[in-house]
Amino acid sequence: MSYAMTLQRSSKAEETRCRILEVAGEEMMRVGFRSMGLNDVLKKLCMSKGALYHHFQNKLELGYAVLDELYAKRFLNTWVLPLDQEDPLQATIDALQCLAGSMGTESLKCGCPMNTLASEMSAIDEGFRQRIERVFARWKNRLTEAFTRAQNKGYMRDDVDPEDTAVFVIVAIQGALTVAKNAQDKKIFAQAAQSVSNYLRSMQAGSSAISAH
Repeated sequence: MSYAMTLQRSSKAEETRCRILEVAGEEMMRVGFRSMGLNDVLKKLCMSKGALYHHFQNKLELGYAVLDELYAKRFLNTWVLPLDQEDPLQATIDALQCLAGSMGTESLKCGCPMNTLASEMSAIDEGFRQRIERVFARWKNRLTEAFTRAQNKGYMRDDVDPEDTAVFVIVAIQGALTVAKNAQDKKIFAQAAQSVSNYLRSMQAGSSAISAH
């Protein structure tokens, strides 16, 4: 077999794998991991079980891959990527406002995939729990580092604890997403996003506001 043919087959296999992850990811968001049926995924893919098992040994392995390669990546792109900007404090405020403004019916119905999976699977599967914990830990660590950098650059008040602030922001955002999903009311998240944004503005250098912590 020529090198070109090998590359072509490899590329096609990767494309198939990505399609499986996308469809399974959508199904997991819609009904949850435990209720996701492989037959439903295969029907939407027009694929045989053999083709699926060529890429994933079982449903659990597929679920882990969806979490690691889709949900975690998108989650970190939303919350961690903006922290590389010059002023990470303002970047976090902007990310919050952007999410509140763009939240549609489908995202409200499904909620945050990381949050939903944590509620569904953390107590019953250690593999899911550890993976989700790593994602949230990475967010917390990056947020803490970013707020420390903001202090060093003069964007954030010196009397604020970066780690305490990071934990508060994460808990407030995820709690707001849960409550908004349950109520099916995006106004709830918009209100919470505004409150967290106001809190972060009170952390900006030159602000006379007193920390809630």
